[in-house]
Amino acid sequence: MTRLILQLPCSQRALKNCFPLFDMKQNKSRSQAIATIKSLLVLVLMTTLFTACKHERYLIVVFNNSEQRIENVTLWLADQSFDYGHLNTDAKRTGIYEQNRLTPTMKLVWVDQNNKQHEQTFQTFDFIPSNYDNGRVHLKLQNNNQFTLSFDESQF
Repeated sequence: MTRLILQLPCSQRALKNCFPLFDMKQNKSRSQAIATIKSLLVLVLMTTLFTACKHERYLIVVFNNSEQRIENVTLWLADQSFDYGHLNTDAKRTGIYEQNRLTPTMKLVWVDQNNKQHEQTFQTFDFIPSNYDNGRVHLKLQNNNQFTLSFDESQF
């Protein structure tokens, strides 16, 4: 395993030792200069890779905007379930997700105050850009026992 160590600030002597191309008096061979350029290129590519590969991080917020308490609220992303428990009237629960990508369909299952189970499925990318990075998914239960889905790209 190659280990990359960046030490800043570098002294001029350390810079000359690490990158002989910068010291033209010490640059004795073309192959040494090419090796230094390759090292610099690898460093630039690694830096680009690390900055480009950021984690997707998003929230899924489940709101109960209805006039009844709901129980056993479960969100399904493909075959993975996420338990949101119960929600009183005008309450919300938030999940922070970094590892689990949104799936083409998103399903909510819940039980109302009459002990009746409900299920609602959304075509996720009808509401959310498929190239999302960060943001908030809002799932809001209305008085008609139906959830609405919305998305905003605000940072959190």
